[in-house]
Amino acid sequence: MTSNWHKFNLFTDYNCYWDTRTKDIRFNDKSFSEWKAEGKDLNSIVADPLFVDPSAFDFNFKKMSVARKIRFIPFDYSEAGVYGSDDWKRLARFDPELPARFDTYVKELENK
Repeated sequence: MTSNWHKFNLFTDYNCYWDTRTKDIRFNDKSFSEWKAEGKDLNSIVADPLFVDPSAFDFNFKKMSVARKIRFIPFDYSEAGVYGSDDWKRLARFDPELPARFDTYVKELENK
């Protein structure tokens, strides 16, 4: 993960980190064990979250074993969303161009 997290007094914990390209997930210049040795993400794990089909955006879990390790509690996502006035809900609408811009940005970073 490239970021400036190492520069902040940031508390993160109970996360599941996964990258299909590598099992050696780095936190800037640190390995996961070095990151944890600094007191960060003490109960976090590096593991395949076991999603049903992430390439098809199906993020349901095949098994809950990994999710349980990070204390994830499944919720009914159909109940999630923005509530309030029409103006407020309009502000939260998803920009359909965002995925393409994100993919372009990721490709640029990968080619550096």
